[in-house]
Amino acid sequence: LALVLFPIQGYIKPEYQSINILFSVLTVTYFRYILCLDTVPYLSSTWAKVALFIVNALIFFQFLRAIQDFLDVMDHHTLSAFLTEEYMFAHADEVQQVFTYFKKEYIIFATTCLMLLPILNIRMLYSVWSSGKHVSEK
Repeated sequence: LALVLFPIQGYIKPEYQSINILFSVLTVTYFRYILCLDTVPYLSSTWAKVALFIVNALIFFQFLRAIQDFLDVMDHHTLSAFLTEEYMFAHADEVQQVFTYFKKEYIIFATTCLMLLPILNIRMLYSVWSSGKHVSEK
């Protein structure tokens, strides 16, 4: 994850960098939860899964709004809205490459995170349903 985020470190303003890091970390975390939900110790409780289900449902719309806001800023502002002061006057080709990389990385991680949220919720519902089914059989 650090290797993916390193090329834009220092170029992009902190407010855009922080949401990019959040999407990146959550994408990796949600992917891990989907694959290994039953082995995560703090998600072994049914109540924890239900709480995370509710939080994910609410977060989905906030993330969708963050992506729309980012795309709106990208459409209506110049590159200077995204760059830090020290790289504002760097070589134009270098700035364009960094911005293109940042834009693609942001969109990939943000859309992947949005796709993983409902998949994780379905996985948690299945897990809760399966554990309830095993309890009722005993």
